[in-house]
Amino acid sequence: MDLAAAKQILMCVSEAVLAEYKEVLNRPRLKLSPQRIARSLAVIRKTSLPVEPTRTITVIKMTTRTTECWNAPTPPVPTTW
Repeated sequence: MDLAAAKQILMCVSEAVLAEYKEVLNRPRLKLSPQRIARSLAVIRKTSLPVEPTRTITVIKMTTRTTECWNAPTPPVPTTW
């Protein structure tokens, strides 16, 4: 977020991504104050380019097998999508 605030990168965010940022920033383990969360979200909104997704993706649930594949010295090449 510091890079975006300094205009060194341009974040492109949809409303769904903003909602996810809000959900993550509100997690109790982060112990962020409501004011800090509001400021962070304001910076994201002010410095990012709003986008509308044209497609959706399916998230692959993490399993032991996917973790093993990602951590393999040579990850397997997918043969189908």
